[in-house]
This record gives sequence, structure tokens and C-alpha cells, in this order.
Amino acid sequence: MRHAVLLCVVAGLSTGCPGPATAPASPEFPAAGPATAAGPAPSEEDQALQEVMGSLQLVRTEYRDAVREGRVADEVEYGESLLFLEQALSRFARLEPALRGLDPQAAGSLGQDLKALETLVRVKGPVEQEEALVARLLEALTGRLSAQVPPAARGTLDAIARAEAAIVAEQVVDGYRVGVFLWPPHALREASGGTRAAPPGATAFVGVCLREERTQRSLPGASVTVRVGERRFDLERCWGDFECYGANLELPECSASVPWTLAVEVEPPAYCRHGDMLASFVRPAKASFAARGSALEGEPPRPRPADYAVGEDVLQALVESREVVEAGPYRVGLITEAPEPIWCWDQGAPALRPVKETDTHHLEVVLLEAASGRMVSGAEVSLRLDDDAHGAHLEFPLYGLLSVFYHYGNTVAVPDGDYRVEARIRPPRLLYLGLAPVFTAEEVARFRWVKGGAG
Repeated sequence: MRHAVLLCVVAGLSTGCPGPATAPASPEFPAAGPATAAGPAPSEEDQALQEVMGSLQLVRTEYRDAVREGRVADEVEYGESLLFLEQALSRFARLEPALRGLDPQAAGSLGQDLKALETLVRVKGPVEQEEALVARLLEALTGRLSAQVPPAARGTLDAIARAEAAIVAEQVVDGYRVGVFLWPPHALREASGGTRAAPPGATAFVGVCLREERTQRSLPGASVTVRVGERRFDLERCWGDFECYGANLELPECSASVPWTLAVEVEPPAYCRHGDMLASFVRPAKASFAARGSALEGEPPRPRPADYAVGEDVLQALVESREVVEAGPYRVGLITEAPEPIWCWDQGAPALRPVKETDTHHLEVVLLEAASGRMVSGAEVSLRLDDDAHGAHLEFPLYGLLSVFYHYGNTVAVPDGDYRVEARIRPPRLLYLGLAPVFTAEEVARFRWVKGGAG
């Protein structure tokens, strides 16, 4: 899917829950507003480099399933590989003169590798060689970025770094990363403006970061329960400097220097998905963590694989979007693609929703927090398409979809026309941990789409 190695060092946050006077203190949270931002606007060169990188990441994603042993295994995937390859070549062609003026050797090397990639894809060469070429190109392009981290990815990287500074112990179970931490009780804010104070007797805020093993992305839509002895507690999804599932709980064990066990039980995300996620996160998971008093024991989070760079999903989503606009606290992208099946969660398993003969498009909306660039999942999103000249008025829901990047989508039939498109966004159900509520009201993002033939 994506490459480049990124290194981030963030000051550690102290964790713990109340009890003995020596218990660690709570980390300081900002009083209001997102703690992260997307950073300064990228330079023109950085912006152009990111566009080339995004196109190359798409080439790799599509080509991976397009070719087998020198033959086309999937016509749609192979066609999209060629489309994104042409996109990468044309974008580099616009960048190349400026780059050659700054570094002729780098420009020449990148140009040669791009031509080699084009030749390999057109002759349907081995996937392993294609991925190695793309990895080399992405590494070289990342090295040209003035800040090393693409600006669009900085908020995501920062959130993951903050999560890993908070997590005391983490286990990997069947593709899930289950990370846990204990803090003193925290007031939780609701989107309505109310504050959910810690209940009397609460001794700890118990947090569980549920993430994908490879990408470290937070997983939405799951049911997370913790068990201490015979007591069971349901956790709720929280948005703060990072995402977690959490609750303020009464745990007398935290106030005594005695051993105890925190057991975490996860029901898989009741979330729709594309075929690439069909086998992922479909089974429950359990993890147990030893503790003594207010201190959890266990291994810290493992490093992510070197062949994945945090934020690549964000870059890919933005590159695929035909238009990106802002609406309230959101940055919203509209993607129009060929029709494709999706699988929706039904009675504990993904159920196929096949493409109908009349379907013309798979329409997608990408939803980011504008201030940080972090993906926003769990919202309710619908699309309305109006072509007044032809009297066409269409409206349909979009499903939250797990895929190489999280988005909202549906496969539908859309006649040719000149459409005003409205994406209506109802905020996700979240509690806010250390932040003022961010997503509080329905927002509307507006686009224009002239649809003709396959356009």
C-alpha cells in the first residue's frame, strides 16, 4: 500500500490512577480545541512531491492484486494501476524542471526509476519487483520533503505518538493491537455540551487503544469490555489527543498494593468494509494484563513495520478525491469510482452487497478533522445529487467502510448529468477526553460533479 520510514520522538506522558500518595499524576490535557494541527502550509515543491507519492502508493495498492505470473488477474485493478501510473508520470513531469534545477542527479535518478516502473507495469512484471521499485521511489521522494513528514500526515503521526506515550502495556491478538493505560478519573464532555463527571467512588479512567497491528490506525465500531474479577464494564469511544475506548471506573484494586488482572474483551467492529478487509477483524479478541496497585505490567507497543508510513492512508484518500472542501470542523473529499461490491456487518459477520447491473458508480466521501488531518470515522453520512436541468434528484446513505483508508461509500446508479452534490454529515457519537467537543452539529459539504459516461 504505502512506504517510507518515519521516526518520531515525543516526550513521554505520565500515567497512573489514584491511590497511594506516590501514584503517578495525570497527563496534562489542553482545555479546549484539538491538540494537534496539520502544521504550516507545504511549499510548492513539497505539495508536488506529495501528489507524486500519493499516485505511486495507489499504483502499488492496485497492482498488488492485478497481475499474477505475467498475466492480468483483475482487469479493473490493472486498469487502475495504469491510470494512477499515468497520473504519477504526469505529475512528475510538471515537477521535474524545478527539481532538475535544484538537484539534477536526483531528478535524473527519479526519472529513470519512474520509466523502469512504467515498463514493468506495462509488461505485467512481477509484483515483488514493482513493489521494490515503488518503495525506492517513495524513499527518494520522502527524502526530498523539507519536513520529512508530509504535512497532511503530521496530525495522524502526532496522535499515534501520543497514544503510544500513554499506553503502558500492549498485546497483539489476531491482528488487533490492544493497548491499555490507567489515568486518574477524568471528566468526559459530550457533543451536546454537557459534562459527564466521574461518578462518586471512581478511582481510575481505564483506557483501551484498539488499533490495527500493521498500520496503528484506531479501529471504530468495536465493542470493548474490561473485566476485573467478576465485574464487567463497557467502555465508550473517546476522542482526545488520540482515540481510545474508555470509562471512569471504581477499582479499589488501584488503591492497594495487591496484584490484580485487567482483562479486555473485544467484539469485532460492526462496520462495513471493502474486499481488502474482508478477512480482517471478524473474530473476537481477548487480552489480559497483570497489575499491582495503580501500575499495569506488560510490554510497550511494538514498532510498526518499516514498509508502512503513518499517514499514507490520508495521503492516498486526498489524492483519490476529485475535490476537497471544508465544512465546519471537517475537511471532506469526494471520490467517484467504478462500481464495486461492499460487505456490511450483519449478524456478526460481513455480508456481501453485490454490484447490480444498473449500478454505475461507487461514490465515496473522505472525512478528516480539518485542524489535524486525522480520519473521522463513525459519522452518519449521506449524499444528495441534484441536476435541475434534467429533473434528476437522488439521495442515498453512505456506509462507513474499512479499507486501505477509512471512508464512507455506496455503490449506486447515477444517470449522466451536471450535479450539485451535498454530503450531509451527522457527527459521530463520541465522548471528549480533555478536549472541548469538536463534532457537535450536522454539516453540509458541497461539490460539483459533471457526470458523463464513465466520468
